[in-house]
Amino acid sequence: MLRKQRERAMSEKMTLGDILRNINEIDENYNLYLPKGIDSLRTETPCLLLNSNFEDEDKMEDIIYTYVLGIYSINDIVDNLNQQIKNPTMEQKLYALNFYIQNDAFADFENIKM
Repeated sequence: MLRKQRERAMSEKMTLGDILRNINEIDENYNLYLPKGIDSLRTETPCLLLNSNFEDEDKMEDIIYTYVLGIYSINDIVDNLNQQIKNPTMEQKLYALNFYIQNDAFADFENIKM
């Protein structure tokens, strides 16, 4: 059954843009996985969502995805951005997510020119 869940999740062909556009509709018990070795985040970056109870994380080696963040953290990033900017663009959401991943901190858009 776990294998079917993993295959079904992979076959959805989600992108990072899909995740950011629909973040409020995604169960917070899921984690975001991105392809290993990705150097920059883009809306078309393929991604995988797995339940946080996923028991075969060691098998993720076989499908070349790596854990990035829990959906609850991505919700916090987008909420923080929404507090700073009314109707943020996808570019701003990607920047905020990338900033958080690299710095373990929220981006301060008051000091950022985009």
